[in-house]
Amino acid sequence: MASEKLSICGELYDAWNKDGSMTRVELRGLAQSFQPDDNQAHLSKSQKKKGMKQKTLKLTETQLDNLIGAIDADNSNDVSKEEFADFFMAAIKQRFSTFDEDQSGFIDGDELSKFVDSVCTEAESGRGRKSSENLKKKYMSKVDGDGNCQIDLDEFESFVLSMIKEALAKGKGLPAGIRKMVDFNVSHFKTKDGAKHAEGLKAALIAERDERVVESGDSSVNPRFLAIAAVIVVGSFAYLKWKK
Repeated sequence: MASEKLSICGELYDAWNKDGSMTRVELRGLAQSFQPDDNQAHLSKSQKKKGMKQKTLKLTETQLDNLIGAIDADNSNDVSKEEFADFFMAAIKQRFSTFDEDQSGFIDGDELSKFVDSVCTEAESGRGRKSSENLKKKYMSKVDGDGNCQIDLDEFESFVLSMIKEALAKGKGLPAGIRKMVDFNVSHFKTKDGAKHAEGLKAALIAERDERVVESGDSSVNPRFLAIAAVIVVGSFAYLKWKK
């Protein structure tokens, strides 16, 4: 995980956290800012002017329990910044895979149109007007950094995180389209072959934690390295004993 991406995850974590270890209540607030309830509609400006009240986004206790169970790697009942960053980046990758329908590693062709429409339509509906071609071009210029009309995972991650960073800097809520780019409902995590969500989430988190450990150069914090080392040691000892 690039240091810049990790830094933005840290800024998001700090925006909801007060003492360095995110509690259940704080995690609920953060998750709800990304609208985990798929069916919750957001009011437009015109609707708000008419006096309509926005319904409070909800995160069920079961959803919250599952979320904490997925993020809290050390079972401390709190979420550290590293644990949060691992989950958040895994969630972004999961969303990328839903747009990359043919699993080519790129969002392109019809996939790209669907992605831009999704972001623009939701962003525009949040402001009470239809999305325009100009807005689509604006988002395309942001997300497709090299202008080759296809989005790879790095571009997708950079786009989502840059939009979050921009919102945090302005002290405003997240754009409607970006809220849907990160899904805190762990029941939606799936593997490429359609395996159940728990396995998909587990695989995504392991990949994120391994990547962070490799970049930090500290394998001691990763239990998978310890497990592999233990197997090697025990296997070597057994082999030497058998040779005797």
